[in-house]
Amino acid sequence: MKAFLILLVLPLNSYAIFNKIYSGYQDSNRLKELYINEGITDAQFEFNLNKHDWTLELGLGFNDDSLQSLQSLEPQETISTTTSIGLKKKTYNYGTFSLTHGQVNYDLTNWGESNLSNFSDNKFFESRNTFTYSYDFFNRSLSLDLDILNAQNRLEKIHNSMAIQKDYYDFFTAYTGAKLRIMLDRLYKEFELKAKRRVNLIKRRVSDGLSRKYELNQAKLSLLSQQETILKNTSALREKVAIIENIIKMSIEQEDYNFVQWNFKPAAKFPYIFIDLGSLDLDRLKELNKIASLGVERIEEEAGHSLNLNLSYNKNAVNAEKSDALTDSFGSGTHDEKTLSLIYSIPLGASKKEALKNKLLAQQNKNKLSLLNLSGELEIQGKVLKENIGRYAQGVTLLETKIKVAENSLQEHQKLYLRGQVSFEELIRAEETLINTKISKMNMYSLYEQSISQLALLSGNIIKFLNNYTD
Repeated sequence: MKAFLILLVLPLNSYAIFNKIYSGYQDSNRLKELYINEGITDAQFEFNLNKHDWTLELGLGFNDDSLQSLQSLEPQETISTTTSIGLKKKTYNYGTFSLTHGQVNYDLTNWGESNLSNFSDNKFFESRNTFTYSYDFFNRSLSLDLDILNAQNRLEKIHNSMAIQKDYYDFFTAYTGAKLRIMLDRLYKEFELKAKRRVNLIKRRVSDGLSRKYELNQAKLSLLSQQETILKNTSALREKVAIIENIIKMSIEQEDYNFVQWNFKPAAKFPYIFIDLGSLDLDRLKELNKIASLGVERIEEEAGHSLNLNLSYNKNAVNAEKSDALTDSFGSGTHDEKTLSLIYSIPLGASKKEALKNKLLAQQNKNKLSLLNLSGELEIQGKVLKENIGRYAQGVTLLETKIKVAENSLQEHQKLYLRGQVSFEELIRAEETLINTKISKMNMYSLYEQSISQLALLSGNIIKFLNNYTD
């Protein structure tokens, strides 16, 4: 930012006007907003990636039990209070883990004396540690969720990159539009000056009887037409410059226009734009196709069979002293339980999922066709742009030669007119030819550089192109 502020206070003859404007664009809020989107995308991906992070579970329960059991055919009222704390982790590829520690306070006050014969007290404490693990051998839904998540993240990054590169291209289009109007303004004023000189010349010739009065009127009309053109161009110029000012949030003064130059830049200076590096739009469609394909796979997985492995290990200790129960539950005691189970599931009634699958298959086929169509369109577009760049370069050379011829022709017409050998109308036409030829050259410059910038955007090199661009 400091370097940018220094740049703004230095005289423009030390820096090209484009460098000043481009630096302002790179520091603009408009571009910063687009780059912030990249950070938002990264943060959202990180959030989704850790959607199944560790979970802390706290439990509190109360139970008043008088049910019969095999241990005692006569119901005994047992009051218990349970507290627990646990950690649980669900993963995309490796199943689900959980680790829980629980404590139960038993109140046996309502038990009969005969039932308490094996106990020294009517209040006991149980401490229990439980580890569980489950894994599905067949169903890969969660694994596919991770693949979809990665594909969606790549798609968002492509969207962000496309938006940034398109904005660079739009900035350059706005700049060349303003520059064209500035160059035309310079030409129109140059021709206005010549028209004024011609009016003064004809006035003298009319006074000397060498020209007729209608020629003076024609000269005045030509001057007025030129001034009208200047007004129209000034309006368009102000509109174009206002767009640039709004982007860079700084004023471009009238005197700044004097530093605008437009020189021909050989395409060979930008060889990287002619390399077929692929298109972000193609990459976007590829990722969309990948997401649709993964979606179909996921539906098939959910509608398919599953085989769940469930492992559980429990270890507990019961004691009249709470601290002893807690210590014993973590010790080397033999009071433990091991459980292993396999559950095989066959889904029924999959019509809803089948409809969604058909929709995703249709979307996948559509994306494939779009990819083929876009690939062909981009190939043709790139070929046409390369051909046009060559044509416009030839056009610039042709117009430079034409300008020299038009200038020589105008000089000859001026000499012949003063001798009375050509009419005033022929002199005006010779001048209009020169004017139109110089304007055509500026328009050709614009077409040439717009084609180069379009090809740079197409090949993904628009930022590199602008970094190397100089007026």
